Amino acid sequence: MKNKPVTMNDVAEKTGVSKTTISRIINQIPNAASKETVERVLKAIDELGYYPNQVAASLKRTTTRTIGLVMGDIENPFFGLMIKGVEEVVRSSGYSLILANSNYDDALEHDLCMLMLSKQVDAILIAPSGFSSCKQYAPILDRQTHVVFIDNYVPGCNVDSVIVNNYEASKEACDYLISLGHKKIAFIAGPANRISSDQRTKGFVGAMEEEFGSLEPSLLKRGDHTIAGGYRCMAELLQQPEIPTAVFASNNLMTVGALGAIKDAGLSIPSDISILGFDDMYWYSINQPSLTAVDQPAYEIGQTAAKRVVMRLRNKKQPSPEVIELKAKLIVRDSTAPPQPHRNAPKT
Repeated sequence: MKNKPVTMNDVAEKTGVSKTTISRIINQIPNAASKETVERVLKAIDELGYYPNQVAASLKRTTTRTIGLVMGDIENPFFGLMIKGVEEVVRSSGYSLILANSNYDDALEHDLCMLMLSKQVDAILIAPSGFSSCKQYAPILDRQTHVVFIDNYVPGCNVDSVIVNNYEASKEACDYLISLGHKKIAFIAGPANRISSDQRTKGFVGAMEEEFGSLEPSLLKRGDHTIAGGYRCMAELLQQPEIPTAVFASNNLMTVGALGAIKDAGLSIPSDISILGFDDMYWYSINQPSLTAVDQPAYEIGQTAAKRVVMRLRNKKQPSPEVIELKAKLIVRDSTAPPQPHRNAPKT
């Protein structure tokens, strides 16, 4: 005969603790019981092999203790760090995480959010794909499900958003290149339909116009936040009669692509051209040369957004939604230096 499944009654009988208190301990309700009682209950759960029936519990309390997370590109290491920050807060708060990848597709993002709602998640964290009108999110917001935007925001949506100071960080990076003596600085921008990339572009353009009065249009290339896009943009810049003395790539994957194009052209960094990236990756410091980059606090972004969601779920009194802006910082390494006399564009 099969053993009967262990129930909460068994845990209560073994510990002498009420089922109500056991339930509060399992769901990690603050001040559910004394430390000694919590330890006794958790030990009994482990010894008995008790696994709470989350489906049955959710039917009783009309919540599922799950949080959805819709990201733009889970292959990007930056988002991996962000997901880690979200997951650790969600798990430690007694919730489970459901992850989905929108591949920066507005229609897919919408479908994934609706799927999350059909699974009755208690809240959704969304990395918005673009400038999408708030109307796109109306079906989600109308459900009165808690929503927090992460790494981007959507104008007109009255929800919490956690971002970095993209404009200021980009301007600071460009100002640094200018301080080294660079005048012909190229920028590999991200897609125009995303507020984060739009703000980075404006920061770069603002710094150039402030210093030189205008920006040469040929120095701004529009990429797509992929390695291939960064390579294409950099290759186009290297075909110009006079190549830039410095290039600023506005995300990590385009930085990798730009590096590849520079290498294939037979140019040396930083003597032929300086390069600066947005997003600092773990291998940047050991690359030859080590890479100067704007460091976004990806892990902290994830933690902050997740804490905001948990706060929304737990507090009866809801504060007004706000845009929480974290600070990015410039990390100077060996890939940037004062401009040197160098050759014209490489021939192909």
